[in-house]
Amino acid sequence: MMSNDETVWIDVTETGRNSDKAMLLVTDDGEKWVPKSQMKARKMNGIGGIERVEVTRWWAEKEGLADPKDDR
Repeated sequence: MMSNDETVWIDVTETGRNSDKAMLLVTDDGEKWVPKSQMKARKMNGIGGIERVEVTRWWAEKEGLADPKDDR
C-alpha cells in the first residue's frame, strides 16, 4: 500500500510564473501547475533555476508524471 509520504523526482524547467499556491513548470508532458503543497524539495541548476522537483508520488501518478509500476 502506498503511503502519502512517498515521493518521486521529476525533471522540470521553470517558466517564471507562479501563484501563492502553485508554480507553472515545464515537464516532459508540457506545462503543468504544480501545487506547492505537493513539492518537497528542489534541485537547482547552475544558473539559479529549478531543474528537478521532489513531489508526492500520488500527485505525480495522478498527473501522469510517474509510472505506478516503477520500483519504489
